[in-house]
Amino acid sequence: EVAGAALPCVGLTAVALCNLAQVGAGSSVLVNGASGGVGHLAVQVAKARGALVAATASAGRRDFVTALGADVFIDYRSEPASGWPMAFDAVLDCVPNLPRRLHRRLLKRGGHYVSTLPTGWTYTLDPLLNAAGPVRRHALMLQPNPAAGAELAGYVERRQLCCEIAGEFPLERFREALDLSRSGRVAGKLVIRVA
Repeated sequence: EVAGAALPCVGLTAVALCNLAQVGAGSSVLVNGASGGVGHLAVQVAKARGALVAATASAGRRDFVTALGADVFIDYRSEPASGWPMAFDAVLDCVPNLPRRLHRRLLKRGGHYVSTLPTGWTYTLDPLLNAAGPVRRHALMLQPNPAAGAELAGYVERRQLCCEIAGEFPLERFREALDLSRSGRVAGKLVIRVA
């Protein structure tokens, strides 16, 4: 099935984001980019773990994101990040585009900011700042993790999670799929068929 091909990478990424941010029952979580490939699964994983989830996406994706389980919806186009609710236990930045200067405002003291994209800060200053600073910043480095795979499979079996397929493309149309992915206008995951 197509979802079976799309789910492992983005699903394990969503679980790893939640693990790094220590998302669990009672956590308050902001998922930035909640309608994208990783983001739509991060919303569902956080909800399945018992978190209160706020999610950002464009206004046209409100129904999609709230159907995933988001408790609070934020239209990032009409409400600037500086006006978003604050004091989350975790921010999962799936775009990632949240400026560092906003991390402290969005997080409780000791909260976790996790990004899907490492930067120079990730390996140089963040380890030092995490030891003494008011927030903890992490960037995801996906690795094989059987426990994360089992967690993901459990959510699928209990129908707590599904991977939305935004489109399928044959290999010869991969550039079209890539352009669509880069546009930021995809709700869910794109799949490229190689056979």
